[in-house]
Amino acid sequence: MKILLANVGNRNINYCDKIYSVHSQNDFFSSKSFRDFTKILLEQYDLEKERISLNILPDLIDHLKQGIDQIILFYTDTPEGERNNQDTVYAVQIVANKLIEMYPAISVEIKAVKCKPTDTDALMKRYRMYLRAVANMPDLSFIYICESGGTPQQKTALRLVSEFVFNPDYFKPYTVEVGEDKNIIVREQSLIEYKNVIVEEQVSALAYMGEFNSALTLYKLRNTVSNNKPLINTLEFANALMNNNVKQAVSIAATNFLGKATVDPKIKEQFLGLTCFTQNYDAFSSLMSLNNYLSACVLLSIADWKYNTQQYGEASLFYSIFIENFLTSVINYAAPEFEVDVYGDKFQKFLHALNNGEIFNNFILPDSIDLSKLNGANVPFKIALAEAITNPICNTITEEIKTVNSFYLRNNGNSQTVGIDTLRNKYAHEGKLIKEADFRPFVAFGDKMHQLFNLPPTGIFNQIIQVIYEIMI
Repeated sequence: MKILLANVGNRNINYCDKIYSVHSQNDFFSSKSFRDFTKILLEQYDLEKERISLNILPDLIDHLKQGIDQIILFYTDTPEGERNNQDTVYAVQIVANKLIEMYPAISVEIKAVKCKPTDTDALMKRYRMYLRAVANMPDLSFIYICESGGTPQQKTALRLVSEFVFNPDYFKPYTVEVGEDKNIIVREQSLIEYKNVIVEEQVSALAYMGEFNSALTLYKLRNTVSNNKPLINTLEFANALMNNNVKQAVSIAATNFLGKATVDPKIKEQFLGLTCFTQNYDAFSSLMSLNNYLSACVLLSIADWKYNTQQYGEASLFYSIFIENFLTSVINYAAPEFEVDVYGDKFQKFLHALNNGEIFNNFILPDSIDLSKLNGANVPFKIALAEAITNPICNTITEEIKTVNSFYLRNNGNSQTVGIDTLRNKYAHEGKLIKEADFRPFVAFGDKMHQLFNLPPTGIFNQIIQVIYEIMI
């Protein structure tokens, strides 16, 4: 089924070859509002129909010549108490009557838009309701939109909602204009700029929420006209970071941005956060590899982002991942010939080296940890190993980690016995909702880590989002 959607306005009707005007010398027009005029005309339709003709829609219908099956007309019916002198509640019935007479094979429906015809938000809500129903029609094959007729706000609302609701391959907008020599011109309107505006608004909204992969997928899927390579690369870079894929992020940065004279230096400076991370690597170079350091910075940035966007369960998860990754990185760097994240015989080999004093000479086993019962390195054991590393910044970070770990909180007789690992388990394994009050005891830990790793004050992801906005302007 092919459907034509159109707003009805006061230019759709001719009476005695004239369009309604409050300034007309015709007494039948001048003493009445458009609403009152069309009400009287409808009441006297049978007597007056020979003097009534239509503008706009017949020209479009005849131009299309593609067998329109149905026309849906939208009319305004302003709520009581609001100014309603331009309402088309009666005009639409006149237009429908004439169309049925002129095109008996086409069915005509009328739909009320019961809000102020200048309120774009309210109009969009009502159009969205109607257009969703149209989009779900099982036999729908094509949509035509008449953009001539109705208020400017109606035209905008109908067009924007159509862009969201209908597949762009199956609808076309048209305007009907009067040329300089009074001839009628029917124009198919381009969808390019509308599409770009809508897609970029959606991309901005998704990026603002940190949904970089969704933003990237949407942009590639919906933007079939322009190819904003810097935007695509930035979204890919941000998505790699948000997924803690440092290797991929470095590759994207090196391939598309670093060392390229064509790239705006401001963009490089603002969003290639790897550079601001590496500025502080010297302080960690004796503790872990550069890649592990970058991964720690990224994990902290993700955790900070989750907290700042009120995703407290996700924040507890990523702070916990940061803690485990940091501990594993410093332990493996201190004893590169042995792996700590192993199980069974390999872990026993690690314990044998530890007990023989081959590694971590300063290691002190907490009383409540029984090595004979360990089949792998848990977090409390890793904390004890990290404490044995003689390095001021490592010692500082490890002490901070102990303040948020359930095992050490209990061992130290702390009144706060729920660690961030407990929150992580409730969220990740039990599916529990983590509220702000639950996470509040761990905010200071996040702030301290942010400071020790010298992360950007506003956060790397906020910097990236700012760049995305700038690229799309």
